[in-house]
Amino acid sequence: MTTAVKRARQLALIPFTTD
Repeated sequence: MTTAVKRARQLALIPFTTD
């Protein structure tokens, strides 16, 4: 897994976890 994918995945999970 590349760092770009890791960062994109984390950013995508933020709205779901904060909701």
